Amino acid sequence: AVVAVGVMLAAAAPTLFAFALLAVVGLGAGVVVVAAGVVGLLAALLLVRTLASLLFDVAPFDVATLAAVALLLLGVAAAAAWFPARRASRVNPLAALRTGE
Repeated sequence: AVVAVGVMLAAAAPTLFAFALLAVVGLGAGVVVVAAGVVGLLAALLLVRTLASLLFDVAPFDVATLAAVALLLLGVAAAAAWFPARRASRVNPLAALRTGE
């Protein structure tokens, strides 16, 4: 990935473009995880009677809790995409092409 960013930056691509490309790819993975969470939520709704006995002080259909967990997971995915994208967009293009890492 560093070489690809180095090539983009050496070809005079804006740093913001390299950053945005890497961030969008990483955030796309986060969206897939949240979509998988929705599938898990649907499975949980089917098993609500069993799960109700395991929950303490939370209703099985507590929309606020379910939304908070989804937003938390999306925030973690955004952070996991943001920091490597920021670091890669600041790489020296010549050094990246020279080392080939």
